[in-house]
Amino acid sequence: MGAAALACGLLLAGCATAPQAPAVRHQLSGQEFPLDIFRGHVVLLNIWATWCKPCLMEVPELTTLTTQFRGDVLFVAVYYQSESTAGAQVTSWLRSQPESFAHRVAWGNAALHQLFPARVLPTTYVISRAGAVVRKFEGAMTSKARLAELRAAIEQGLGQSLPARAAAL
Repeated sequence: MGAAALACGLLLAGCATAPQAPAVRHQLSGQEFPLDIFRGHVVLLNIWATWCKPCLMEVPELTTLTTQFRGDVLFVAVYYQSESTAGAQVTSWLRSQPESFAHRVAWGNAALHQLFPARVLPTTYVISRAGAVVRKFEGAMTSKARLAELRAAIEQGLGQSLPARAAAL
């Protein structure tokens, strides 16, 4: 079994039809990471845009919330367009943004965008330690009620451990 198929099988059901494993490329370092590298952590996969005011308003809330979980929860901000389409614009825009946000920005590959579509912006997926989608949130996560729902989804994701077979790999 190829590495991409194995990664998909461990991370997300239905990924085997994708031509490549879902991955993100870190904006600042240029390093690419297959999404399955984050197994064992809960991931907030946030799809956003520079022109989306609700997207930008929720970033401090998402950052604060993820830091409260002391490394067990990762916040990954994936731009809604491809790097080839919007790379120069986003890079320029990020120069005037706080480093705390800029270092979380990533580009998704085609497989990632296929598995995690965003009908509206922002869209946030909570992905469990085991790689399953716990919940999808559409719209900004800024109200106390929405943040409480997000916290509950994170805690549910933290409670899902890796299957014994996957953990042994």
